[in-house]
Amino acid sequence: MNQAGRKVEPETILIISNDNDVIQDITQVFAICMPNIIVKIIKKTGNLTQVINALQPELIILDLNGNHVDSFDVLSKIRHESDVPLITMSYSRDRALLIRALENEADSHVTKPFDSLEFIARVKACLRRSQAKLEHS
Repeated sequence: MNQAGRKVEPETILIISNDNDVIQDITQVFAICMPNIIVKIIKKTGNLTQVINALQPELIILDLNGNHVDSFDVLSKIRHESDVPLITMSYSRDRALLIRALENEADSHVTKPFDSLEFIARVKACLRRSQAKLEHS
């Protein structure tokens, strides 16, 4: 229960990636640092809109290095359908990729391999901003 006496539902985070190592790393970090988080994973984005609508995630993590036709098309599709907080990830240290992700409305970006504490801090920051936005609506 929260301070207002309402039941607090666990937050759902959607990971979009084909990289099994990254998926395993992220799920382990959540299991250790944020065990109440529900992690859902999709590897194919063909029914992305339906998945987002069904899950109503509080955060999406999009792996830009996945085997998607174009991850920036996926990012645009997500932004067209939803304003859910979104963190992109990539192995690239190319600043142009980071800038492109942020200009396409990603809320944050993490370079892989990622530092677990920094990653969780970015996740918590996105979730806080999202919650504050909901409370002020």
